[in-house]
Amino acid sequence: MRRGFSLAVSCVSVFGLLVVGSALSQDANEDEVRSFDADLGVAYIDVSSYPPEQQALYPVFAQKCSKCHTLARPINSSMTGDEWYGYVNRMSRKPGSGISPKVAEEIFSFLSYDSQVRARSASAVDPALVPVLAVSKELGGVQRIAAATRNVDPESPELRIRVDGDRRLDVKKLFQSDDGQKIARWTQREPNKAELQVLPVENLGGSAPKAAAAEASGAVADAAAEAIGNESDPEEKVELILDWLDESLEKSSWPGDQDAAAAIAAGKGDATEFTRVFCAMATAAGIPVRSRVGLVAQRTSFHFHPWAEVWLGGWMPVDPYFGQFPADLTHLRLVVDGDDELSGWDAGRYPGLDRLRLAVQIDEEEDEAPK
Repeated sequence: MRRGFSLAVSCVSVFGLLVVGSALSQDANEDEVRSFDADLGVAYIDVSSYPPEQQALYPVFAQKCSKCHTLARPINSSMTGDEWYGYVNRMSRKPGSGISPKVAEEIFSFLSYDSQVRARSASAVDPALVPVLAVSKELGGVQRIAAATRNVDPESPELRIRVDGDRRLDVKKLFQSDDGQKIARWTQREPNKAELQVLPVENLGGSAPKAAAAEASGAVADAAAEAIGNESDPEEKVELILDWLDESLEKSSWPGDQDAAAAIAAGKGDATEFTRVFCAMATAAGIPVRSRVGLVAQRTSFHFHPWAEVWLGGWMPVDPYFGQFPADLTHLRLVVDGDDELSGWDAGRYPGLDRLRLAVQIDEEEDEAPK
């Protein structure tokens, strides 16, 4: 019997809302920050073997169901049949959903079919995120800090983030203000609360550093020579080093903070090793460089993460692990003494850091395309 989607609340939709253990949101409030294991799962379905009619419905599902949460959330949910009917019915009733009864029927058809032919696990983690989660745990004591109900967009004209920390945590002593990142709101009465305004910039300004000591030997020198060749332009050198890292190091979890030579010899590493190797190779190439530690957004969460900055007439952020030059605006810099911030970082200096809460301010008019 063909189902009819309507604006009325059906018994089935109520049942769908009450499913225990569902990885989907039970609250339509876009401003509330929520965290679901399903958000860390894969965010794409290979539909090449699906019937043509289901292949045609996949982009409809992907576009409509990524407007107010990650696409990974429904993709990894273990709901089936009538549970999906209740979920889609509820989503269609949200203001601005753009889900007509016809589109709701199409989305339900796809989800119902997909849940029958593909194994799902709400607790599964996308393999690409495993090293990121491990580094965040090592640096900050938490794998992630939930910050938004949908993917944080690195291409936004700006990023506004509410910060709410432990009462022992002075936010102004934690976050760095410079040309790309400012504490827009902060009060002495509540030093643990603030609002950050982050803008995408390539040059962070600052004072010129001492000339880099272009001295290296062994594996680092060989790697730098192999990557750069006869190139003399500093910016091109950075690009070539990033290309070498992408081709020569496998992204893999590696406990601890290994030095550059060890990572090169092993041919693998996580964000800490990628940053170490990049800094060592940039120094060998005569480029002033320093490591940074902060938070970076992946999907709906922020993770503790290291990256680098190179001096090219001003400090430019570079993320060796994600291959970004300049690094995008979702990199939130934290205050650490010294140029080798990766070595100087000590989470123990910031009581309550593992209970830090972030909330990305998302314009309700935004219509996020699936990522």
